[in-house]
Amino acid sequence: MDNWTVITPSAFAHEIEALEFVRSSLSPACHAFANFTFIGLDGSLNEVDLLVIGPWGFFLTEIKSRPGVIRGDTQAWRWEDGQRVFSADNPLMLAQRKCQKLKALLSKQKAMRGQTMPFLEPVIFLSHASNQIALPPDARMRVFLRDSTNRPGICAALNRREGEGLKKFDHPPINKPAMSVVLRAMHELGLKPKTGARRAGDYELGSLLYESPAHTVQDWEASHVVAKSGPRLARLYLVNSAATAEDRDRLTRAARRDFELIEPLDHPGLLRVDTMISTERGPAVIYRYPKDARRLDHFLREKGDALTVSDRLSLLRQIAETIAYAHDHRVIHRGLTPQSILVSPADGDGYRTHVYNWQLGSGPLTHTATTGTRSLHATDLLEDASTAYLAPESIAGVNLDAPELDTFALGAIAYRLFADQPPAHSSIELATLLRDGPGFLDVATVKDGLPDSLRDLVLYATHRDATMRYSAREFAQQLDEVEDELTRPEPQHVQDPRTARSGDVLEGGLQVIRRLGSGSVSIVFLVRSPNSKEPLVLKLAVQPEYNERLKAEFDALNKVKHPGIVQVQDWFTSGGIAGFLMDCAVEVPKEWLTDVEPVATNVNDISTKQRSRFSEAETLAVHLRRLGRLEIDLLQSFGSDLLTALEYVHDCGLAHRDVKPDNIGLRIPRSRDRVRLILFDFSLTNASLDEIRVGTPPYLD
Repeated sequence: MDNWTVITPSAFAHEIEALEFVRSSLSPACHAFANFTFIGLDGSLNEVDLLVIGPWGFFLTEIKSRPGVIRGDTQAWRWEDGQRVFSADNPLMLAQRKCQKLKALLSKQKAMRGQTMPFLEPVIFLSHASNQIALPPDARMRVFLRDSTNRPGICAALNRREGEGLKKFDHPPINKPAMSVVLRAMHELGLKPKTGARRAGDYELGSLLYESPAHTVQDWEASHVVAKSGPRLARLYLVNSAATAEDRDRLTRAARRDFELIEPLDHPGLLRVDTMISTERGPAVIYRYPKDARRLDHFLREKGDALTVSDRLSLLRQIAETIAYAHDHRVIHRGLTPQSILVSPADGDGYRTHVYNWQLGSGPLTHTATTGTRSLHATDLLEDASTAYLAPESIAGVNLDAPELDTFALGAIAYRLFADQPPAHSSIELATLLRDGPGFLDVATVKDGLPDSLRDLVLYATHRDATMRYSAREFAQQLDEVEDELTRPEPQHVQDPRTARSGDVLEGGLQVIRRLGSGSVSIVFLVRSPNSKEPLVLKLAVQPEYNERLKAEFDALNKVKHPGIVQVQDWFTSGGIAGFLMDCAVEVPKEWLTDVEPVATNVNDISTKQRSRFSEAETLAVHLRRLGRLEIDLLQSFGSDLLTALEYVHDCGLAHRDVKPDNIGLRIPRSRDRVRLILFDFSLTNASLDEIRVGTPPYLD
């Protein structure tokens, strides 16, 4: 059949069978090109399953061979086959973008000069025999099954223009001369095999994971062509062939920001970045890609009611602690949505989250200092539905360096996790909801039976007044109250101290008050000890291989006995995990030790006094965020406290290596004469002097 051209013979039986189904029924008046790749003018790599031109249309056909019933909406689909659920973005969106790019490329060919190109339109072919369409009417347009005796399908669409979403021509059919022009343009274009152009530097590209709506980035599964270092995610920043020097610089800055913001950071909740490379299509950032990872928005559609309350709390806590860690290092995400989070199976039970997509972010010591400006906007990278998780001021381009942008996103994600629906369908709908409603997202209006603590958590995170919002660290800490109300487990003696929750009892009779946070090496709890009237802090290794690092920190702190330095109490081991007890370097808020529940129903009901009830333990960083610059008397006394403590540390032959406001607590001594500084977190004191990058920008020498 000379009207059927295969550019790349398929290696997959399901794809071969689907193409053969169409080929066997394709009208002789049509011409088809199967399995090819083209590089768009924007630099994007695009795979086409089938391109057909005939009298009744010019169609780019996307073939989906996954079995099952297809449900969903215009944004995302779910395949349900009775055994598992698989979710993905609506393929029609990507097919539409391919049409736009292929049309632009064909129009540049010599054959098309002075000619009018037929309208190129997308169609979806659900090729598995078991497929059933259960989509709403607006989502099933241009979506076709196999043809049967009582139902027109993909072949009727391609041959005769029959099917939902295909409007009848208001002009004559495409004639042979017009088709010949397109065929010559296709020949001039030089179609490439699907495998021929799928490289980015030394990385071979696999499946396309995501393409941004503005054609600025593509995410691909990838693997190194030589090193067997495991799966990778390759993010290609797409440089248009007609891009100006300014456009190229804008994308390069975005790629560099994506790499530089997180490359110095080390936290299990971050998607680890490997390297940044240059390709012929533009810069690319290479990430480590967890096995079986799914984007959070897809993951939630797939799991649905199968996720327990504990699962949802765990996901939210991991995300919150990762963002709090980033904020501690002066890094702000500014584009946090479910689309920016991967979920993978954890070792044993449960799930792990991995935050990525930092190209909108801001932070210290990047080549792209951002004071109210950014090289890309959220709408360049995110689908419209994802912008409903962003603070309104982020979309408006106001206060772009405020950490409260991320707090809002945390609250919106919490809403999605516990309301089982997104907070809105777009940024415009969200802005209207906040303006015309109570001024915050209220999960209680869409889901019955949720505790007040969860309502307050979302409320104080998504308040339209950014000054009323939690910090990310406060948000993570308030999850203890939510967890207590939602699960209320009986206090138990736990074998693995890392999994402890409020009320649980650890080795030595320690009772957990709350979890304070986690990092790359340690996890920290506030505990009651039978040997102390005051609450203590328990710092534990996150994995047994870090036990020695904590022992080194414990030994270092044992050498320093000074009122301006946190004092260690005892070494701790349980279940193969080690750590140590120490005094609390901050004043413990009374509400952490009691059970007080203020309830607000409207923005105007939330007073500053009531809001301060949620203040986190006061570090110098928190104090500065709340009250701004220090007055001269505090500046003098705090400066004296810090310098005296550091002088003592140095006299003991040690160096702290990570002095910053987040590692300085504020305490009122028994004399109650004044607030004093307490230096804590000596985890880097044993780092080699050759390691000049340890510490936190911008506090590095």
